[in-house]
Amino acid sequence: MKREAALKKLWLQILCAVLVLGLMTSFYAPTVFAQNPSPEELKHKVELYLRNMFAFGPETKLLVGDFKETGMPGVLATTISVTIEGNKEDAKMWVSKDGKFLFRGELNDMSKDMLAENRAKLDIKDAPATGNLNGPITVVEFADFECPVCRNLHEVLRGLLPKYPQVRLLPSVAQPSNDGASVSSTAGRRRIGGRMPAHCTGVGKAMLAFSPRPVLEHVLAAGLVRRTPRTVIAPGLLDRELAAVLDHLVGPAGDGAVAAFTARGGRT
Repeated sequence: MKREAALKKLWLQILCAVLVLGLMTSFYAPTVFAQNPSPEELKHKVELYLRNMFAFGPETKLLVGDFKETGMPGVLATTISVTIEGNKEDAKMWVSKDGKFLFRGELNDMSKDMLAENRAKLDIKDAPATGNLNGPITVVEFADFECPVCRNLHEVLRGLLPKYPQVRLLPSVAQPSNDGASVSSTAGRRRIGGRMPAHCTGVGKAMLAFSPRPVLEHVLAAGLVRRTPRTVIAPGLLDRELAAVLDHLVGPAGDGAVAAFTARGGRT
C-alpha cells in the first residue's frame, strides 16, 4: 500500500510538472519562436502602410531606405523618400524589428549629452559679441534673418542683457545655408519689410488657399524654391496643405509663422 501511494504521488507530481511546462510554452511561444520579417518584407510592409495612410497613388514614388541599427533594442532607423511630380522629400522614421510599430520624431539617448555634438560644431572664435565679453555664460543665437519672429526674439535677448551682467550674447554666428554658402543670423543681416515667397510662410499659404485657382497655378509654374529644411516644394503636398486651410480654417505653419482665419472662403 505504501509503495502504491508513493507511486501515485510521483505520477501526480510528474503530471503537474507537465501541465506547468505546457502552460509556460503556450504563453511564451509567440515571443520565443516568432520570427521578425526580413528587411525586404519590412520595407514592403512600411511602403504599403504609408501609401494607404497618405493615399499615395501609383504616380507617387515612395522609397523605403535600408534599415540601420539605432542602439535601441528592437528599433531600426530608415529614410523614407517621396517623389511627387519630380519634387522629392525625405523623412527619417523608425520602425520596430517585428514590423508592428512605425513612428517619426526625435529619438534621443538620455544617457548622453544631447547638445554636445551641436556645441562641437559651433565656431565662435571670431564671432562678434555683446554684453559681458568675459561673462561665464555664453548665449549663442541662431535665427532666420528674414523671419520677423526671429527679429523680435533678438530684440528681447538684447533687452535682457542689462538684467544678467554675467551673460555674453553672440547674435551673429555664421552658419551654413542650404546652398552651402555662409550666412549670418538676425543681427548680421535684416530685411525689415522684405518679401518671402508665398509658399514659405503661414500667411502666404493662407492667402494662396483663399485665392482663385489661377493664382496658385501661377505660383506652381514659377517653381517652389526651398528656403529652409521645412519648406514644402512638392506641388501635390502644398495643394493638400491649402485644401486643409479651407477645411479647418487654420493656416499651416510656414518657415517662421502661423496664420489663422475666422471667416469662411474658398478657391474657385
